[in-house]
Amino acid sequence: MPDDAARPGADVAPGGPGVPDDAARPGADVAPGGVVSRAHAHLQVLRAVEQSLARSLVLALRYRDGRGNESARRVEPVILAHTEAAWYLVAWCRSREAVRWFRLDRVERADLTGETYVPRPVAEVGTPPSGAVPVA
Repeated sequence: MPDDAARPGADVAPGGPGVPDDAARPGADVAPGGVVSRAHAHLQVLRAVEQSLARSLVLALRYRDGRGNESARRVEPVILAHTEAAWYLVAWCRSREAVRWFRLDRVERADLTGETYVPRPVAEVGTPPSGAVPVA
């Protein structure tokens, strides 16, 4: 009988090519930080942003910047924008008292508040970052 190393696929992680070993463990995808858990969190953020834009409700964000620093923000969404590689929530940040571009994949949590806001004109967004393109 051939050893496991000679069997096709024996050198592949249990979850398949490109799947980390821990992702193949039973329950790993639903564990905090797992694939399913992250997908649920991302969907929750998208739903909250969409509802905020549609109903003009202030969002409470938990945001992690590019250095890994986490902050809590109250924002008034203006638009969603896409650059070469990422989606952004462009919003008036109440703590910074200015328009800020929040990368959606760095928003850890987004919750609707009951507080309404008067939508700001898109022209207040300012110049988009380089690489930004219109969404068709």
